[in-house]
Amino acid sequence: MSADVENPKAEEKQKAMLSSKKTPSPAYEIPAIAVGYCISASLLSIINKWALTALQYFTSAAGVPVCGWCKFLEHDSLNLLTMWRFVPLAIMFYLSLFTNSELLLHANVDNFIVFHS
Repeated sequence: MSADVENPKAEEKQKAMLSSKKTPSPAYEIPAIAVGYCISASLLSIINKWALTALQYFTSAAGVPVCGWCKFLEHDSLNLLTMWRFVPLAIMFYLSLFTNSELLLHANVDNFIVFHS
């Protein structure tokens, strides 16, 4: 025999649960899902970029002393004068990233390749 015949109270309870559920109106359900998806995707993209950047910096900052300690490489001590000497290099690197992204905004990939050749 089926469970419905053996336990009529379970059938009544199931019907009451199904009738008590209200479905949200599609007028705001679909836009809400779309907005939630967009927010989630953009936040995941930003968090992923931050995590990868932090991971790269951490592995570099931790890897050099560890490799120096294991005698795999020799490195100079890090001081303010050494960091100051690399400031122009960092500025040029970020300037090249900015100009490359601006070039891609206003030109196609073929021009980008010719520009770098």
